[in-house]
Amino acid sequence: MADFHDPYDDELEPVTLRGTKRRARNLEMLEAPTEGDDLNRICALQPMNDFGNAQRLVLRFGDSLMFVENIGWFAWDGSRWDREGGHSGALKFSFRIGQEITAEAKALRERPGRVSAERIDRLFSWSVQSGNYGRAQAMLSSASSFLSQPVDALDAHTFLIAAPNGTIELSSHCELRESRREDRITRCLGVKFSTKASCPLFKKFLARIIPDEEMRDFVQRIFGYCLTGSTREHKLFLFYGTGRNGKSTLINIIRSVMGDYAMGAPVATFLAKREGSSGGEASPDLARLPGARMVTTAEPPEGGRLDESKVKEITGGDSMTVRHLNQGFFEFTPTFKAIIATNHRPTIRGTDHGIWSRINLIPFTVQIPEDEIDRDLERKLAEEREGILQWMLTGAEDWFSGGLRPPEKAIAAVEAYRADEDPVGEFLKARIQLTGDDVDPCTGRRFEVSAKDLRMRYKTWCEEEGLDALPTKAFGSRLVARGLERRKTNGLTWYVGMMFNARA
Repeated sequence: MADFHDPYDDELEPVTLRGTKRRARNLEMLEAPTEGDDLNRICALQPMNDFGNAQRLVLRFGDSLMFVENIGWFAWDGSRWDREGGHSGALKFSFRIGQEITAEAKALRERPGRVSAERIDRLFSWSVQSGNYGRAQAMLSSASSFLSQPVDALDAHTFLIAAPNGTIELSSHCELRESRREDRITRCLGVKFSTKASCPLFKKFLARIIPDEEMRDFVQRIFGYCLTGSTREHKLFLFYGTGRNGKSTLINIIRSVMGDYAMGAPVATFLAKREGSSGGEASPDLARLPGARMVTTAEPPEGGRLDESKVKEITGGDSMTVRHLNQGFFEFTPTFKAIIATNHRPTIRGTDHGIWSRINLIPFTVQIPEDEIDRDLERKLAEEREGILQWMLTGAEDWFSGGLRPPEKAIAAVEAYRADEDPVGEFLKARIQLTGDDVDPCTGRRFEVSAKDLRMRYKTWCEEEGLDALPTKAFGSRLVARGLERRKTNGLTWYVGMMFNARA
């Protein structure tokens, strides 16, 4: 996190009148300054109460403070609007007001006849009171309405990303420009932008853990896409493979490069919740994610099931309603891409295109031998972080030119995953012949099989394949979900338009 920038530090610009009269016009109940008044005299004309101090705060430091309802204060640190240090930064500014009121009193005393000596004395006394913590908090409370911004004004520029040395405009040709307050960017990369930087060790490491060049290029586009605030691909990324394959090291170094833009979330955020969870519960795991661009999770438990509706909501590009603990609800539109690194593929019950179209599976098939493991690798890779950012920006440029473009191996991995998650579909392919409207010559009716026989054949097939059979009700639901026709006659259930094949 970048250090908070105190405007009184010698290396920073001193407070000037830039924008003071504009802000003065925007404040209610503010005495109009006369021509020639400097900032001290303008502020000295404000009331000696919390509201007047709030006006002073806005006039002096309004360009460096911002308040967002149900989130809190943000302070400008030179690169972005800082949330973590926002409240302490706002307090720091508010405590300065007491000292500035002393300067206001001195400015009035140097201009006799404008105000009474009694008011000047009261102003000196008010400067002491204004340095109290309670006054500082009251000042911030009063100033919040003047400096308020809606949450959707934050990080609203999808293709801008802040670095410590400027703001990067993301496109098919990424460029660096100066940081601007009006962009209202609240996060910052962990490294500077430098076109001279390179990352030879990182590329060697990547080639070792992902030997296939097309897959490496795909991963580069994924991480380039993660730099953007776009979610138009509507994807959840699963980095899948057994241990010692480098995927955790890869994600850790990318997180380090992305700085504030990378966040961790409990894996439970993406897994199905227990029954009875309330829709009104706090969602602090999501409430801290506005502005994030990449979210990673810990390893899900074996057998953990994806919350498919949550995945669709997070990847869908629509706004979400969330809240912090003990705070009000607010809406935000996710800009982050979720990556789950796992040794176990999470269970996906849905068979519809809506969920499977959102899954990108990146297999990590190489297992590094124990004697090849470099325990110091992450530190060495950290020395190339500026170069890794350039590698990611190249991936972003490639993504702008043509999207993610998953290679055939990635597509096949998802298809295999889907087949594994749909044993009912595999059973039907292996043991059932769909006959449509064809008529059974023996009965004169369409071909059909009894639910009891179908269930028995399914259980036998599962035993042969080493799979756990679904419960009867779940099995029937899966069949109906696949569009199979079911009818009941004399208390018996039949599935119409099918027959057992020779292998059944």
